[in-house]
Amino acid sequence: MNKLTQYGHPFQTKALSALLTDKDFLQQSADIISPDYFDSDASKWIIRKTLKYYNEYNTTPTMELFKVELESVKNEVQGVAIKEQLKETYKSSKAKDLNYIKDTFLDFCRNQTLKSALIRSVDLLELGDYDDIRNLIDKALK
Repeated sequence: MNKLTQYGHPFQTKALSALLTDKDFLQQSADIISPDYFDSDASKWIIRKTLKYYNEYNTTPTMELFKVELESVKNEVQGVAIKEQLKETYKSSKAKDLNYIKDTFLDFCRNQTLKSALIRSVDLLELGDYDDIRNLIDKALK
């Protein structure tokens, strides 16, 4: 499975919460996370903004960032959905099971990265490009 659907909406919300409030966790996840892992468009929007902010400023985004970025959302329904997801996300920041969520989320992302590398390796195998296969797999395992 390529999405976090199997873990449910509360899990995804808590994973978002950890990414928004824990700089170390965001740093661990930034290279292996994809917005496509999440089910809702609101969560995908939040992850895209979070990763963009992190890559530029090397820290977690603030609520101010989201307030400003929400101004550019033209679709009112989408804007409301994003605001609701953000509220839910920040409420989840005190959840007692966040360490479990973080571990499970990282495992999921690592497995997706490895799976993607293996799939790309098939094409490289047909070309006999063993060095690129090795590099791809090594990078995925790191």
